[in-house]
This record gives sequence, structure tokens and C-alpha cells, in this order.
Amino acid sequence: MPSPLAKTETLCYTHYKIQTLEEAVKRFSLYDTQAAIMKKIFMIGNTHFDPVWLWRWDEAMASIHSTFRSALDRMNEDPDFTYSFATPPVFEWIRNTDPALFAEIAQRVEEGRWELAEGWYVQPDCYSASGESYARQGLLGQRYLKKTFGRYSDTVFNIDSFGHPAVIPQLLQKSHVQYYCMCRPEKHHVPLSSPYFLWEGRDGSTVRAFRAGQFAEIYTKDLPAAIEAASADIAAADCDELMVYGVTNHGGAPTKQAIADIRRLQGESEFDLIFSGVRGYFEAQEKPALSFTGEFITGDYGVYHNNHEIKRRNRRTEYALLNAEKASVLAYKHYGRPYPREALNDCWKDLLFNQFHDILGGASIREAYTDAYHGLGRATLTAEEITQYALQNITHKIRTPGRNPDHPWNLVVWNLHTVPYKGYIEAEVQWLHEFPAYSGGILLEDADGNRFPCQIILERSVIEGFRSRFVFEAEIPAMGYRAFRVVKTEEASPRCSDDTSLSFDTGRFDVSIDGATGLLEKITDNVTKRVLSAPLKPACYADDGDTWCFNVEHHGALLEPFSLRSLRITERGIHRTTFRAEYTFRSSRVVLYYTFYQNKNYFDVRYSVNWMEPHTVLTLDFETGCTQRIVSAPFSAERRKDALADQPMGEWLTMQDDRGGVSFLADSLFSYTSEGSAVSLNVLRSCIFGDLRLSDLDPTADYPIMEQGLTDGRVRVVIHEGDFVRAEIPAHAAAFNEPPIVICEANHDGTEPAQQSFLSLAAAHTAISAIKLCEDDDSIIVRLCEYAGCEESVTLSLCGIRAELPMSPYEIKTVRLHDGHAEEVYITEDAIL
Repeated sequence: MPSPLAKTETLCYTHYKIQTLEEAVKRFSLYDTQAAIMKKIFMIGNTHFDPVWLWRWDEAMASIHSTFRSALDRMNEDPDFTYSFATPPVFEWIRNTDPALFAEIAQRVEEGRWELAEGWYVQPDCYSASGESYARQGLLGQRYLKKTFGRYSDTVFNIDSFGHPAVIPQLLQKSHVQYYCMCRPEKHHVPLSSPYFLWEGRDGSTVRAFRAGQFAEIYTKDLPAAIEAASADIAAADCDELMVYGVTNHGGAPTKQAIADIRRLQGESEFDLIFSGVRGYFEAQEKPALSFTGEFITGDYGVYHNNHEIKRRNRRTEYALLNAEKASVLAYKHYGRPYPREALNDCWKDLLFNQFHDILGGASIREAYTDAYHGLGRATLTAEEITQYALQNITHKIRTPGRNPDHPWNLVVWNLHTVPYKGYIEAEVQWLHEFPAYSGGILLEDADGNRFPCQIILERSVIEGFRSRFVFEAEIPAMGYRAFRVVKTEEASPRCSDDTSLSFDTGRFDVSIDGATGLLEKITDNVTKRVLSAPLKPACYADDGDTWCFNVEHHGALLEPFSLRSLRITERGIHRTTFRAEYTFRSSRVVLYYTFYQNKNYFDVRYSVNWMEPHTVLTLDFETGCTQRIVSAPFSAERRKDALADQPMGEWLTMQDDRGGVSFLADSLFSYTSEGSAVSLNVLRSCIFGDLRLSDLDPTADYPIMEQGLTDGRVRVVIHEGDFVRAEIPAHAAAFNEPPIVICEANHDGTEPAQQSFLSLAAAHTAISAIKLCEDDDSIIVRLCEYAGCEESVTLSLCGIRAELPMSPYEIKTVRLHDGHAEEVYITEDAIL
């Protein structure tokens, strides 16, 4: 084996055209010279396995069996070979199909030959889900490893996810994880001077991180060539190299040839090649010289935009599960109903599996989404059943306001958010055949005699007098309910007045609609004096990108304008006015419903689209007049620069200035582009499913196109004074995405009051993301996050326990309420020692 000095001389001559060691010392620091002498390459045997991608899960299940068999065989053949893999649902596939193979894996884990280097449940899309979902990736992933193998993982190996939000270091640190390994975004998207760095979150939490592939190609079949190609960078780096080898995507363990190549290079290379796990690499390194603070967003932006339906269903399932947990805590703690822990965890497993990056990122084949929709649907329906069981267990105990048999219905309106709900609520009640047909006016009355006028709107059935649907304005207490009796006024109540004027005053806004274009010609806010023109204008852009947009940098050219086909008022009453604008574009149809509310600082736009155009992008464009951009991200709010390529967004996006701001709340939009004060919200993208083209497309092929057919969603535009914190935009967005739950109750007596709140939260800029029972006992787990970057003291009262909780800037805090007090715990719910 060549001596270190001989290696250094060869390296200097070959790569830097330096003849002697003395010249090397002059050119490089002493540290760099020592690094060249001692440089190591830690060889990480791994399978990057996609349980769903260009195949369905059942095919993947069959494939991974042979992969694991091969990995175990390689261990039998070479005593130094180690293997890194730890995805809980994939382990469960093996446990259920081949228990003997699973036992072999467990034995190798015990020996330290099989490394558990993926501390999350799957390698998820890290932007399209909520912050709470990523906390649950750690909770369920780590607890599975601890229960099954007796240990947590100290590493999250998240090699293929498409971006990494700034909250990840804190989530990892609070889940017993010290190290993070990723690959995307690559160096041409986010340059780093070293692949090894200290990643610091917004709150100051840090993890040691490595970006694989920055120097040496990963998962290559030709290890010697890859090392040779990267040798100059490896030698000059301020760290050793972590090189991932094996087979990627469909399965396949590191091969006999790869192990033989490593053995040969151990005697020939200028570097010291070491069989290792990911943890072994990090433990051998000094503290990183490079520090990085913030988020990593890839320029391969298609995954932020693709397949809004899977992203929307994911959010629907998230809210269903969070509601089910909160409702079940109330029913258990106050009324003794058993807490359905196992059923809830099964739902979370369905949800977390379908957050796998190629599923939630819209990068899989069309058939894979049938499976994903089924999995999310199973979780959603189960969670909604659990919620209704818990809530109706309580509502039948309420003394309803209604007593008059001529007015048989009551509404019990539940708000499971942890702040009061103030706004409009839609409800619907039944008449025929239990009662006489009725088509007149409605008002509501609470137990104190307060009356709430209602505006009749279009019911969901088309039978005269069968049902009544209406909208009213009310305040519902935090994590509580309020009951109303439904009163028939016997007055005529048309859904729309005879006034067809296209200009009107809401009390807050002066609104003018352009009859020629169907667009909002002008909105004047009488409080902020802000004037907006043509907000949320539909636009179509050409899109030549593949599924990921590897081959393009941004959307293509703006195409021809949309043609207005009809414009009419559909609702005009005491609470709101809605007008409907229908457009055509080539073979497609877009209908926009603009709804304005009396005396409110917001308006809604609902879109209903029948899209038939391949290789296009549909957006809603808006000139806001503001240039400061704040975007919701998991557990945080990010200040971002201009972006011509799609950027991910959570439930809201704010454009603000010194006068206030314009905020967009959305239930089905997950990405945007923005330059200056202009914003484009991305409605849909019609690329080819699973298009990873390596050559020109076949013009005769009938490729399946994404997002063809029906798409719908809602956007709320809030024009506000102050910044997004003062305007309470995060809470507003949560309420917009998850409105109150309305339960119709007949008149009955009961022991519970007609209005009740089960929680009190005194906080200016701290939100609660989850309330659940502990995994180990019946104590309550509450998770909070501070989103404004400011310290504050929070007071929480829940189930008889009052806690004063200090919150640091951007802190995520998990607390356990038990025995009358609160203690902070890890996300994994074990005590912080």
C-alpha cells in the first residue's frame, strides 16, 4: 500500500501540477496538506428504495425482499461490509411476508452491521405537508425503531427529497437525531463550499449535515471512475468524503463487484476507503467549518406544483386526524370515552406513507395515485368517524336552546381550533319528510336570546322545500362549541336580489366589476386606502418541462388570453354577494366565483376548472403593489426573494409593505412564482406522468397527462393593516382550510351548557399544532410553535391544568400535561433529562 507521503506527492502532481511537497505547503494551508495526507472516503452501503414511484407498492414489496436477502448475503461474504436502511413501513412488509428474513435483519442490527440510518417514517416531500406531519415522521419513525430494534436512530438519511425547510434541524434535535444526509438541491441550485456543514435552524438548533453527491457520484456502478473523477475535490475538501454506493430506486443491494472494487481500491487509491455507516462518517469528523442557516429549495420545481389533488387530499387528511385527536381527548378527559390510540396511529401511518417524496411530490405514475387516494381516503374517513363519535357523544348531553316543536332543529357548531372562530358559517337542515316542506327565511337564536340573521343560499339537493341551506355570522369559542336554535321566519327569502349592478359597496370595499372581461376592475379598501386592479386573473403559460422540470428553468411563454362567456350574480343578500364569471381557453373551461362579505377585509375566489390542455400551466395572477414576501412553510414563515421558478407555499402567502399587506389563503394551491410585487398562484400543471425523458418524446405516443379534467379550489384574499402577525394570518388560514363542524341536533334537555370552551390560550404569535394523548399513558401532549421570531410567554389552560410556557423565537415545544403540571418532552414523548 503506498505511503501517505507518496499519495500526497502523486496527488499534488496529478491534480495541481505541483512538483514537490514544499510547493504544496506554499500553495495550501498546513491543514489542507494534512487533510490530503489523511483523507478518507467512508463507503456507505445503501439502497435508495422508492416504495412507490414508476411502479405501485405491491411490485416494490416483492422487489425489496430480494434486496434485503442480497444485503444479508453480502454480510456473510465480507466481515467488514455494513448496510444502512431503516424505513418502518418497508420493514413491516418484510415482517408480514417473511418473518425469518426479518429476524435475520434484527440480528444484524443488534451486531451493528445493519445501520438504522433513516429516523423518519419515510423519506417525505418536506414542503407540501404541515409542520405537524414532520413531527409525526419523527415520532412514529423513531418509536418504531426503538420498539422493534431497541434503539433510536441518530441519523436521518433523506437522500432524495426535493427540498428541506429551515425547521428540520430543530425537529431532528428534538427527536434524538444529530446527523442529516441529503442530496437535493444539488450544487448548481444551492452552492456550498463544502458538502459537510453545520445546518442551523431559525431557532438556533443545529445538526451536522452532509450533501451527498457534491463531489463523488452516488449509486454509481463504476466506483473507481467516480472516485477518480472527484479525487481533486475530495483531496482539497475540508472534510472526508461520504460516498453512497448501492442500487437506487427499485431496489438492489450493493453488489459483489462494488465490494470487490472497494477492496482493490483500499490497496491502490490515494485515499483511505472505509466500509462504514452514516453515523461512522459523522463521528470521525471535526466540527464543520461551514455553517448554513435557512432552507434548501431545489430549482427542479415541478414537484412543488405537480398534482394538486394528492397535496389537497394530504391536507384534508392532516386536519381530519388533528381534529380526531383533539375531539377524542375531550371525550376521554371530560366524559370517559376510550381514546382510540391504535386506530389513530393506523391513520397516521397511512398519511405518513403517502407523504413519501415521489407520491406527495406528484412524481409517480398515474396508477400509483389511485392507491394513494385509497390510503388517504381510508385514513380520512376513519378519522372523521372518530371525530363524530367523540363530538356527538358530547352534543347529545347539551341542553339545546330549542324547545318549540314548530322549530325542531338546533345547530351545535364546533370549533376545534385553539383560538376562537369569528366569521361566516354555512349550515343545512332537513324538512321533508319528517316535517312539512319549507322554503322561507331562517334565523338563529342562542341560549341567551341573541339572534343571528341568515342568508338563504343554494342547497345541495334540488327538491323544493326539502332542505334549507344558509349562511350566518357568529363567534365560536376556542376548542369548544356553541348551540343555536333554528327559527323559521315564514318570510320570503330569495337567494339573489333583483339588483344586478356590477358595482357595490361592502362596507369595507368599493367593488367594480368589468362587464367586458368579468374581472374585478377595481377594489378600493376604505380602511387602508389600497386600490387593487384585476386580482387573480386567470392566465395560461406553455410548459415544456418533464415531471420534475429537470430540463427547464421556469414556465414558458404566456399564451393567449381567456375568453369571457358569461357573467352573472348568483348570490346577493345581507351577508355576501357572489358573482360568477365563466371563461373558455381553447378546449377548456374555467369558472371563477368571487364572493364579497359585508364589512369584512377579505373576499374569496372559488375556481372550478375543466382543463384539457397538455403541457401547460394554469395560474391566477395578481399585482399586489407590495414587495416584501412572507411565505408559510412547515412550522415557520419564510422571507423569500423573487422567484421565476415555482416555490413551495403552505396555507398562506403575504405580500406586505409599511401600510399593511395583501395575504392569500388557499386550500388547494401549493406553489407560486413572484417577481417584484406580482404574484402568480399555480392552479394546475399538465405535464406527463412519470416523465424522466432522456431523449425527445415520441410524437405518436398517447402519454398520460397530469391534471386533465376537473379541478377546483378556493383562495381568500385578505387586505390588512399591519404585517402578517398583527393580521393573524396563520390562524385565519387555518380556519379557512378547516371551517367549523356543524352538527344538527333535535330539541332535547341535557346536563351540558349551550356554549362551552375546553381550552384557553393566551398567545400573540404562538400556535398549537396538536393536542393528543401520550403514546405511553393518559397524559396530554400539546405541541406549540412560535412563528414570528419573537420571544413571548404563553399561558395554556386545558383539562384543569394551567401552564406558563416561555417560547423562544421560532421554537417548537412539546409539553406533557399530567398530575396538574406541564413538562417539556422530546417529540418522541420521552422526558428531557
